[in-house]
Amino acid sequence: MSLYFDNNKLFDAEGHLTDEGLYAIKDGTLDDLGALEAAEHLSFCDYCLLRYTAMIDAAPDCMK
Repeated sequence: MSLYFDNNKLFDAEGHLTDEGLYAIKDGTLDDLGALEAAEHLSFCDYCLLRYTAMIDAAPDCMK
């Protein structure tokens, strides 16, 4: 079993980051390629960036 998130599950059929992919970013379980693809996507996709920001803002203070 790999410690890393499956990059094939990073994006949905519409090309946006999946919820699981967003959690993998937050948890640091993406490999180098997945992290690069996710960072690049967040740099131009306001929809996913807003979802990711909301997820981080909703985290308990001890996890920020």
